[in-house]
Amino acid sequence: MDISFFDFFKSAVSSPPTLTAALLTLGVIFVNGWTDAPNAIVSCVCSKTLSMKKAVFTAAVCNLAGVLIMTFINSSVAKNIFECADFSSSEYGHAALCAALASVIILAVGAWVFGIPTSESHAIISALIGAAAACGATVKLRVIAYTFIGLILSVAGGFIIGYYLFSHMKRKTYKKKKLERLQILGAVLMSFMHGAQDGQKFISIFLVAISLQSPGSQAGTDFCIPVWTALLCSLTMACGTALGGGRIIRTVGKKMVRLNLKQGVCADIAGSISLFLSTCLGLPVSTTHAKTSSVMGCGFVDSALDSRTAFEMLAAWIITLPACFIMGYVFTRLAM
Repeated sequence: MDISFFDFFKSAVSSPPTLTAALLTLGVIFVNGWTDAPNAIVSCVCSKTLSMKKAVFTAAVCNLAGVLIMTFINSSVAKNIFECADFSSSEYGHAALCAALASVIILAVGAWVFGIPTSESHAIISALIGAAAACGATVKLRVIAYTFIGLILSVAGGFIIGYYLFSHMKRKTYKKKKLERLQILGAVLMSFMHGAQDGQKFISIFLVAISLQSPGSQAGTDFCIPVWTALLCSLTMACGTALGGGRIIRTVGKKMVRLNLKQGVCADIAGSISLFLSTCLGLPVSTTHAKTSSVMGCGFVDSALDSRTAFEMLAAWIITLPACFIMGYVFTRLAM
């Protein structure tokens, strides 16, 4: 799909449904950068290695780099999400896509109010499937299977890697300065991989909105990512990240586990490894799940895990899938 920014802008202005879908997509990207920022910087902020302002700036820049660089190295995650539901096969494609995006925004903002880190990644996939079911669009079962495989591998991988890294690291003595440098490196890697994973997902949604300008074109479109879409989406995410997320930082870093320097380093490295492997395999996974499960793994070593808070978060994750499916379905039916 090779379309210039100016061509898209002209066609979007003349097509309110396309413009609405594009703006809602940017809204979801902005909210994702806003609510997912703590996943990358929570360790640095809670251990006071970096101030909130410096940590947020670092996350914003690295998110930008992650989207731009990984998108053109391996875009298989974006391709899988692009093919999740073929809305061009339905006359209500625009309405369904807008309904799915609205569902994700509602979930993300609601979770932020209560300080609960959620997965916009799984939210968008389940909302897309719900919207597709409502309007009769075709759904790729392969993408659904990839999503569940990615969910299991990223959560289990993050927990296990975090557990063993911290088990090994806690027995060794490190100078505080070295730990702080490692933690900043970990935050950089987490922010980069957040951009790489989530950036690809939402670029693909933006491309779905573009493809709907020509009815029936999505299924037969050769998948490619125009540079301007990657740049636009990454800048939007960076702006969202710049708002930070103090509520979620308190939940993950101060209520669920009281992070110290070693735990923060291990959690960041474990989460980054989990995300990198998933991205290389083309599995759409949640940066929230990967990082939070890594934090849980580190906390489990010293029995420092607040089981009540962890249970509340796990419940929120489980609720995300059916809640967004139902919202996507209902909103689509109402729009139709």
